[in-house]
Amino acid sequence: NELPPLPLVDALPRTARKQDRASSVMVSVEWKFGDMKTQQMRQYAVEAAEGDVAVARHTQDERFAGDELVAALDGTFGVKQSEDIAVTAPFQYDKATTPPVVAAPLAKSGLKLKRQDGNIDSNAETDAKLAALLKAPGADAWLARSRVVRHALSNVQFGEGFVTLYRHPTVFGFVDPSSAPQHLALRNALAKNTRATRRRLDETRSSSGYLDDVTHCDEAIELFLDRAVWGANELDSTCKRDSDLAANAGTCPISCQDDVACLVVACSDCALVDAVCDEPVDLGAHPSLASGDLRFQYKAPVVMAGADGSNRDNIEGDCHTYVDQSDIVQPLGRKSLEGQLEDDVQCKDKHQDDIDFDCWVESDHNDAGTATIVCEGCSPDGTQSGFEAAMATFFQNLVASTGGPCSFDAAASLTSLAGATSNVQSRYSDVDDAMVPDNKKLQMPYGDSGLFETMNLWGPEGCRYPYYGFLPDEPLCKDCSSMAQAKEDVLNGLWDGPCNDDDPRGDDDSLPLPPNYPGCGCDCADFLRRDLSTACTATSCINVAQQYAPANSVCAGSDFKWDTTAAGCTDLYGTGTQFDSTWSGHACLDSTGATTVVQDASATCYQTQASISEADLVDYKANPKQCAAKPISAAAAAAT
Repeated sequence: NELPPLPLVDALPRTARKQDRASSVMVSVEWKFGDMKTQQMRQYAVEAAEGDVAVARHTQDERFAGDELVAALDGTFGVKQSEDIAVTAPFQYDKATTPPVVAAPLAKSGLKLKRQDGNIDSNAETDAKLAALLKAPGADAWLARSRVVRHALSNVQFGEGFVTLYRHPTVFGFVDPSSAPQHLALRNALAKNTRATRRRLDETRSSSGYLDDVTHCDEAIELFLDRAVWGANELDSTCKRDSDLAANAGTCPISCQDDVACLVVACSDCALVDAVCDEPVDLGAHPSLASGDLRFQYKAPVVMAGADGSNRDNIEGDCHTYVDQSDIVQPLGRKSLEGQLEDDVQCKDKHQDDIDFDCWVESDHNDAGTATIVCEGCSPDGTQSGFEAAMATFFQNLVASTGGPCSFDAAASLTSLAGATSNVQSRYSDVDDAMVPDNKKLQMPYGDSGLFETMNLWGPEGCRYPYYGFLPDEPLCKDCSSMAQAKEDVLNGLWDGPCNDDDPRGDDDSLPLPPNYPGCGCDCADFLRRDLSTACTATSCINVAQQYAPANSVCAGSDFKWDTTAAGCTDLYGTGTQFDSTWSGHACLDSTGATTVVQDASATCYQTQASISEADLVDYKANPKQCAAKPISAAAAAAT
């Protein structure tokens, strides 16, 4: 989509209430794509002079008597500075020659909180004071949940009938292994497996030192995460601690190099990992999977009062906030649409406090004058039909009542809601492993593709390219399909791997980068020179999932696709053409006419400052106990 040019800042409404006082102004823009093609602009103006909270006092809501809130916050937190915010309505970009016209602002004001006792981090004591002053329902619970990570409360903003708090993390990339919420949140967010189903480590291991119910490679991956990401046991590995040291920025500590080598050894020789189809759950075929943990999506077409098809945006202002924002930014005393659903809908085998809905505006204005509201959540009976029935009842009641801050055309909306649709959002890969049907899971080689994904998703930054060469000389799996997939993933990957010839990473420009970077990586050139013809024939299947999937099964996911009910594999090696012409412009590839080949071995390439030790790989493979997890304490060691 083409992004329209921003209107000139001078065209925005002034926010300083006093004409003789200059304001420092920041403009932020929220882009919304898809059918909407609209923008929401916010203009912030912070009063230049400290010690003045006149703007906040002037515009505060009448529900606070006099200067009660502002004075209390100022006295408790030493506010000093106030800010005035103008929020514009979305505007339509019609590709005209003149800048879009910004609607009149809806004023709100705020206070900039100062750090307490010289410490910017929020704490339970100051949070309790703030919650008591705001008198906001649920504020204390929200503040408590915020302390999962270190953060600061920087701003309080308010207008007619609402107060908003802003929180900002004060540490980045920080993982506290003792914090269960952090541990689970990060795993749930990042470990949605596209290669193998990651299982959490049990405390009880078999006599071999490995878990009984997972593959050898699967456990090695989990062990690597414990060592490199969570730092769970420094008696076992100090990789997490060492990689976090500022002195080690841009380098891979020896402790981490050892952990990478152990991962490679455990997952070499076509070692298998568990994998699960990532297509949406089919409850018709597998009704036993009905659960309160499944998520469904409902698209509700509604009609706003007065909608005639001429207005670009029929959901705006408080109504848009009510539909599109979560509870933490809602006006005082008013539940958001999500909050109402979480209170009203009961889900199978779930406690009410664990129910989570997400809602947003998909289309503010369609050709028919309707708006589309989308909500995702769980089902009362765990089925799609049960979810659809509950949502239909909820939206019918919503449009027929006051609709919160939204004004619906009740009669037209009830008719429009007859066209509401729903779908299953949860995939088989989201379901508990034990519940996944056998025809939707498989075991397949980890291979170089798996290593590439694990290292770029979880590996310490200094242990990734262009700083450290983690790919070994020999393939982790010499099957045709695994090698072909690895070539595609490494060459076509979004990660900053050995074949990334774009500009250097922008995280820290002070870190040392190897000579000739960016450009062709020597590891990339060596990797691409692997001769697939030694493992592949014209009829070799190059779809790893297809080759290892169970018989008479089908998966139509985004990452996994297979169909073993058909005559055979359709993704074949063919004539053996090694490189598609689309890669002809890559730094490691040379093209002559229609032929694309890897650059000559004498050509320039960049070499990482350190690489995985082939000698260590041989040693660890001969003596695998060197990689086994060490006991978590000396007492535990004595007991084993």
